[in-house]
Amino acid sequence: MCTKQEFALAVSWKDEFQQGLQGVVKVHKSDLEVIRQRRQRQSDSVDVGDLTVVLNNKLGAIAQKEGGVCLVESVSLYGTKLDNNRLVESIVPSVSDGCPRLIVNTQFAFKEKGGLLLVIKSGSGQTTVVWCDPSDSINWLKLKLEDKWGHPSDQQRLIYKGGLQENLGLQDYK
Repeated sequence: MCTKQEFALAVSWKDEFQQGLQGVVKVHKSDLEVIRQRRQRQSDSVDVGDLTVVLNNKLGAIAQKEGGVCLVESVSLYGTKLDNNRLVESIVPSVSDGCPRLIVNTQFAFKEKGGLLLVIKSGSGQTTVVWCDPSDSINWLKLKLEDKWGHPSDQQRLIYKGGLQENLGLQDYK
């Protein structure tokens, strides 16, 4: 059971590219408090963004054991995607209501030997993980993102430390 004073959320998680649930992660209020203190907030409230950080840490540890990385894409309550600014306390029910049905959508990627892991966030807030070879070009990366998100590569603007040149390889940006 959950209470607003001291709660533990059982959060189911699923990979975006697989069917069914992959597991359940338990998040305690103390896990969220650590994140809140790191961010040096004045208020006692924690939001879904804080929950996402905790879930990334917990699922990242699981993924590392399996030789990969895991990135939390979104947190949903009863099938509705939650805004990162929503307070966690507002989704924790009273003791009589039971625990909420939270599901975390993730992306899991296996580590490739000698590859680069790029975490890319779009202007619309979408996040993805892409494994690349250091010799891959920016154009190749844009084509990979076009396959993933459907945005034409000529309309994409990739920015890293001010900008990227299309014809250079990823190894040119350190």
